Amino acid sequence: MLNNYYIAQTPYHLMTILNIIYGDINSDYTNVIILAHRSLKQFLPLCKNVKNTNTVFDEDLCLNYKVSSVFKAYLKIAGNMFLLKKRCERKHIFNEDVAHLFVPSDDIVCRVVYNIIKKNSPSVKLSLYDDANATYVGSFYRKLSILGGAFYWLFLDVNYRKKVRGIYCYNPQLIDGLDQNVETKKIAFHDEVKILMKSALNDQVDKYLGKKVVFLDQGIRDNNSLNQCLRLLEKYFSKDEVLVKLHPRIAGNINYNFDTIRDEIPFEIASSSLDFTNAITVTCYSGACVMSILMFGDNSAKAVFLQKICANDLKASKLVVFIKRVQNYYGQDKIFSPSSIDEFEMFLKENKRIEGVKELSSR
Repeated sequence: MLNNYYIAQTPYHLMTILNIIYGDINSDYTNVIILAHRSLKQFLPLCKNVKNTNTVFDEDLCLNYKVSSVFKAYLKIAGNMFLLKKRCERKHIFNEDVAHLFVPSDDIVCRVVYNIIKKNSPSVKLSLYDDANATYVGSFYRKLSILGGAFYWLFLDVNYRKKVRGIYCYNPQLIDGLDQNVETKKIAFHDEVKILMKSALNDQVDKYLGKKVVFLDQGIRDNNSLNQCLRLLEKYFSKDEVLVKLHPRIAGNINYNFDTIRDEIPFEIASSSLDFTNAITVTCYSGACVMSILMFGDNSAKAVFLQKICANDLKASKLVVFIKRVQNYYGQDKIFSPSSIDEFEMFLKENKRIEGVKELSSR
């Protein structure tokens, strides 16, 4: 029996993997999901009833990348290469016949697992699956640094990226810099995955219910324009109508006068579990609300990006260019980028009577 293997390192990854599996649920292949990050341990029971699927949480694959300098980062990468290779070589789970390996990136865990599997399954097919914004801005094909390239050449397969022959994502038409030899496949979001995610989260997403505006914080500091935008939110919406989702890793110095949450549950997962069609997401340049649009289209919240007001230095960045592509594709009714404080205020005034986040209607 051949297997399809999937490497998951975030809850977002797991959600996307399950959508791929449900897109081919009646396949004869056995699916093996490797949970390779400690934050995923809570999701281990989630997949137990998914047909043809086994799920493994492996502490040995949960690496620590926190470093204080670029030099220490490379030392950490080198140490992790040797550590992972030894650990993976001892794992019976990588000695199976593998037909297809799905990875989210060129992260060291993905590279090592691919090389270990390839020893036992030389014809294994390698595919990249949706890793949110990174998939769409061409970062997977970015040029390696000289030192990084040397590490991979010495210790791993330097041609790893060239081995990728398929990309599974929510909207292939929005990918930038795609290799012409790589096949793209569109991922559909399945109702079964929505049910699984909501059951795993229990009441953690209920904090969004009734909120008209969700502000996605990014740890921005000392930004007068952003402060003006926040004061406008206070003018048109009450405290209990706005929820600020604080960045899970970066702490800023802005004191919000709204309810706040800080958790590791991606906004995209919350979007799959509740009805956001009558709500607004506001951010400077977070891609989370963009991805919810790619996943759910008309059933997602309207996204408002403040980068023209608050982050002019990012106008030329790949992410902002990607946001523009999304805007061109879905239209300003779904994604809006005001050019001034006055334009943002006009938008808030026109939308202050929206209903807010609701429970998903049952079928």
